[in-house]
Amino acid sequence: MENTRLLLEQCQQRADDLERQLLDTKSRCVSLARELQEYSPQSWQLSDQYKVSRHKTSLEDLPDKLICEIFEYATLLCHPFIRSLLLVCRRFHRIIMSASSLWTRIDLLFPKDLMDCFSPTKEYVVTCLERSRGRLLDITIRFPQYIIAENYTINQVAVEMTPVIGQDASMDLRRTLFDLSWGCTSSLVHKRIALIQTATKALIGSKGEHILRWASLSVTLSEDDWGNFFLGYSEEDPAPELQRLEISNLRFSGEWYQSDDCPPHPMPNCSH
Repeated sequence: MENTRLLLEQCQQRADDLERQLLDTKSRCVSLARELQEYSPQSWQLSDQYKVSRHKTSLEDLPDKLICEIFEYATLLCHPFIRSLLLVCRRFHRIIMSASSLWTRIDLLFPKDLMDCFSPTKEYVVTCLERSRGRLLDITIRFPQYIIAENYTINQVAVEMTPVIGQDASMDLRRTLFDLSWGCTSSLVHKRIALIQTATKALIGSKGEHILRWASLSVTLSEDDWGNFFLGYSEEDPAPELQRLEISNLRFSGEWYQSDDCPPHPMPNCSH
């Protein structure tokens, strides 16, 4: 009985302690609520003042120079996208047309497959040359995997036949067709190749005069020998302003040449 009485007294004492803590907590909540009511009007007043004084910035408030820098970043991955920016509004058109620095990049990024979606054109190259107004140019060219009609056609046949006859037999078929000088009769293939050659020749110039403006050149050659049309070597220096040169071949992606400070001899020349 004595143990039971002591246990009841302990429980009663614990209950009294919890009740006092509850009363203290309620009192603290009331105090905090009053303090919150005092601060709320002040916070709303400050918020209203901030809303009134805050200046809303729109695109129209940005200076032309800053918008020009934004355009440079916007066209970083695909410079031909600049043609779409011209159509946004009159102000964009005016800024882009007046900023020759936005036209100093020329990206001829042809699809890997000769007949895939095609975008670089001679008109794009000529436009950049004219609107850059004599400035130095940064050139990036990526040729298709095959740019000779016969090579492209033979490769297409080999790719289609590989699942049927196997990889080894497909390679033998490819070599046999090359030995037979198997031709390509597709007018679409020849037309696409002509478009690529026309755009590239426009970049070079009728007498190679545009090469004098090249500041950097990054070119990925095709897997056939057509690259010799674009790049050759001579003892003279045809690109005196060229400071950066990168040449890579799709067949040997690990074998590439890169130079940040190109030597004067030899330098890439172009024959056409």
